[in-house]
Amino acid sequence: IFGESAGGMSVLAHVASNNNLIQGAIVQSGYPIAFSWDQAIDVTRQYSDKVGCKTEDIRSCLRTVSVRGLLRANSLKPTKWVQQQN
Repeated sequence: IFGESAGGMSVLAHVASNNNLIQGAIVQSGYPIAFSWDQAIDVTRQYSDKVGCKTEDIRSCLRTVSVRGLLRANSLKPTKWVQQQN
């Protein structure tokens, strides 16, 4: 079986089910771990708190945060390009 993007996640789920029906799998751009809705909300709130968005309108607040601020909250080092843009 083959899956790309969300389909790749589905392929991984089928492979992980280990039902011996899958002889081969190709996954393109799928990620093996997906969050439940509650987990996604929790991660979003934790991340938004890190960048100072402690409001109910998280989406609008996150749009005001600089790229550098978003990367710092994600523990990523800004690239040279990002440093030049800010």
